[in-house]
Amino acid sequence: MTVRRSSNRGSSSAIALIHQSGLDLSAEARGLAFTHDLWRVKNWEHHPVDPGWEDGRYCLCHRAFRNSATRREGEIIVDCVNDRRVDELGYPIRSYFEIHHLDSCKFSKRGGTDLVFHSYYFCDGESPFRLKVKVGPSGIYLTPEQLSGLMTHLSYHRYDVNPERGPRSIALEDWQNMLMSKSNEKARTLSRNVSQDQHDCDSCAE
Repeated sequence: MTVRRSSNRGSSSAIALIHQSGLDLSAEARGLAFTHDLWRVKNWEHHPVDPGWEDGRYCLCHRAFRNSATRREGEIIVDCVNDRRVDELGYPIRSYFEIHHLDSCKFSKRGGTDLVFHSYYFCDGESPFRLKVKVGPSGIYLTPEQLSGLMTHLSYHRYDVNPERGPRSIALEDWQNMLMSKSNEKARTLSRNVSQDQHDCDSCAE
């Protein structure tokens, strides 16, 4: 069931959240990866589902954030990672998307909210926009200046949600690994019929 919580799209707010990346893969998996900058890919071994570039559904990470009554259509979710240069340069923003609508969670017996989007922006350039602030588990709102800087940054390209092919800076082999791992994880979750509250991955930033 689609949940409508409207916002003024002319004054969208943006919230940054930390997620794991390919740098958090096992040494064996990192050695088999094809993408040059592993911070661009997901940790497909342990956190293969979100941010949801493949199906446009942010549905497992940061449960409390997703289920908050303050979530609205038009909010921008900003995907940050730790590229091991955070102390020096700040968190690189890997991708971001605007919430198209809120939907009932497909994984939880107790309910919950999925954030649905139809397109996203991904950092294909060599120099990502960075947040030089501490980003905690609950996320942090971008200032208007930060959001403007991100949305005008030349390193980001727009992509429609498409399971067949992702951003050009992610090797096709790694995209397929992420897609397969995500499919397997979703199948396991649904077959176990485990509530999202038990299966949530609020440890994304670890």
